[in-house]
Amino acid sequence: GGAWFDDVRVDASGRTTLVDGKAWGGFVLPQAQFWINDVLGQADRQVRAISAAGLQDSVKIEWQVSTPEAASEISKLLQRNNYGQIDVVVVPKKG
Repeated sequence: GGAWFDDVRVDASGRTTLVDGKAWGGFVLPQAQFWINDVLGQADRQVRAISAAGLQDSVKIEWQVSTPEAASEISKLLQRNNYGQIDVVVVPKKG
């Protein structure tokens, strides 16, 4: 168990964002069950960890993916499964 994040950011207002970079690339397909289970498992662990610590109102979770297509599919999946508090943003790979 446990929840892992790649980075922690604190903005000027003091709001904390836990950042998790994802490298799912070509695996994000709407019909591919193997990645759906992984995404939902990670979302559940991270949201539960924030809630267990009593930080759900002061800490934001952000997942970074490299393509708009992945961001769209992951966002839709999270919304459908009540993990809308996780923000999915596109950060293109460098190089």
